Amino acid sequence: MSRNTAVVNLTLDKSGQGLTLNWSESPGAASRSMTGSEMARFDDLANRVGEAEKSPLCANSPVLGTRLALGRALYELIDGPERALSQRLRQVRGAGAHVHLIVRLQADDPDLLSHHPAAHWRWELLADEQGHVGTRDHVSLAVQLGEQAAGAPDMLEHGILRVLFMAYSPANTEPELDYEGEEDLIAAALSDFIEQGRATIHVAEEGTVDELERRLKLDDYDVVHLSGHGVLRAGRPYLLMEDEEGQVDEVGPDRLWAALKRARTMPRLLMIASCHSAEARGDMPSLAAQLVALGAPSVVGWVRPVRDDVATLAARDLYERLCAGVNSAEAVAFARRELYEADRAATHPSMAWGTLHLVTHNPMGFQLAPDVQPSREEEQPMPGELYRFLDQQGQMRVLQHGFVGRRRELQRLVRLLRHGKEGALPRAGAYILGMKGVGKSCLAGRALDRHEQDVGKVGLVVLHGELTDHQVIEQFRLLALQWQDEKAQAILDRADDSVAQRVEKLLRSQWPRQRLVIVLDDFEQNLDLRPEGHARLRPQAAQLLGVLLPACRVERPKLLVTTTASFELPTGERDALAAIELGAFQPGSVRKLWYRGQAEQSDFQTCAADPMARSGRAFGPQCPDFGLGAPTHRRQDPAGGAMAGRGSARAPGELARRGG
Repeated sequence: MSRNTAVVNLTLDKSGQGLTLNWSESPGAASRSMTGSEMARFDDLANRVGEAEKSPLCANSPVLGTRLALGRALYELIDGPERALSQRLRQVRGAGAHVHLIVRLQADDPDLLSHHPAAHWRWELLADEQGHVGTRDHVSLAVQLGEQAAGAPDMLEHGILRVLFMAYSPANTEPELDYEGEEDLIAAALSDFIEQGRATIHVAEEGTVDELERRLKLDDYDVVHLSGHGVLRAGRPYLLMEDEEGQVDEVGPDRLWAALKRARTMPRLLMIASCHSAEARGDMPSLAAQLVALGAPSVVGWVRPVRDDVATLAARDLYERLCAGVNSAEAVAFARRELYEADRAATHPSMAWGTLHLVTHNPMGFQLAPDVQPSREEEQPMPGELYRFLDQQGQMRVLQHGFVGRRRELQRLVRLLRHGKEGALPRAGAYILGMKGVGKSCLAGRALDRHEQDVGKVGLVVLHGELTDHQVIEQFRLLALQWQDEKAQAILDRADDSVAQRVEKLLRSQWPRQRLVIVLDDFEQNLDLRPEGHARLRPQAAQLLGVLLPACRVERPKLLVTTTASFELPTGERDALAAIELGAFQPGSVRKLWYRGQAEQSDFQTCAADPMARSGRAFGPQCPDFGLGAPTHRRQDPAGGAMAGRGSARAPGELARRGG
């Protein structure tokens, strides 16, 4: 299908009070001025839509009417007496072509660009007599800030969509979003592209702005996906990110841009899966608009609170189309249409299609270069079987997907593997303590996955269960063979040395700077339990730890231990391992697991009176808040308090959302 580009310009004068409108080409190329009263009319129509979207979505909901009223007024505005837009749409329909409509917002004073009055007029709702234009297959739309010419999309010659996924879920911020499920769904949707080398997904486990800056400095990414709660507070938009302690850190556009501008290469697209990330109110520009005005190439966000499942599905569709070689503007249009079509088939629609918003500096966006054979830069775990084995003997089984919870423990492990210390205290590693079945091995496996995404391929030695000399030597030998390290093999073959001596020489002289993690799994099989106090190490285990702990404390290799019983460490090494204790799941994790199970039942529906409820896959008779009565919503109470339900008893199936 051929593509036609149509550009309508709305230019703000230096006073910030007047607008002129014209199309870049005829028809409609002659300039028209808008009076202050005309601009105020569109402000009022947009505000009415916003107020209607706060109301329950029932049979008499004002949402549909106010959206159509605004959409038709916008259409008449840019259509003008020449019927400029109508002529263009009729032409492409007759030719079976595609039209990319660019609403270009310009300002004589560049400092006023993010405050452009037309930036919050909800152009996605543009409508003619047949309905909303942006829901049609042959139409895509972008709101552009600035004057860059509409040429061809930027081609990514490397042929790989490189995605950085970062969720932020600070402590005491309810409701907890299913960011793990979001990651799994996106990875599953892109699995074929990942297998072909057309996509990579790296996950930053720490949801801090400092970690975002660090990751962007170290690697090149085309897309940054930010997932979590957003809030409007004191007239400004913020993302509720995490600080170093996992507490709330309210990050506004200036701090976010400070991290982005230090990137090794600027990401082409920032996807902010948070409520209000594209909402402007009065004189307050949206987070998305401010980032683009500061220099971000393109930002996709949400004008209103958005359901957790809706935000996830939109991201999935967007990334699928990008991997398939579609340009970013058309990929966003596709995701919006999919939301619209899902609403048409749903008994209880979300109506979120009209809140997905693209604001950009480059109106044509980017796309993967066609006919480029991508190179496999790295191996990535493939979505598929639920479990995988860390060791070649198939004894240490860990989750490949479906992981839930343990966020603080996981963040602590990832930091420890990266830095080898906690604060100023050097650590050899950590031991993970908990009853059987609480996920100790899965936590270790998840931490290793995250560590490899961050630093590259890591050598792995897994010693499962009761230690024997033969097992220890053979597992280290497997790694030496994998690395084709003949000197290491020679060290392991020295029969005159004890096993502990061979391991010490290996770590101290041959592999001191190698990225290596040694895992002692089900280590309780090497302990003698006592009626009171810590268990005692058996002689074989004591000898091996006597070598591993000091070596891993000062060298790059690190040690992870999973055990059901605590134990005494050798004298002089009592603080060599950080203690990570796993208890029962937190209520938020239980709710996510419960909801996932219910979501697999095709006949499952929830009627939630509380618009914050976690499972409202459908609006029930009680008619929850528009766009809010759904699986988790990504917002928080704008007054700064907890989300509804915080601190109170809450059924596992109640819903949440991404902002407020």
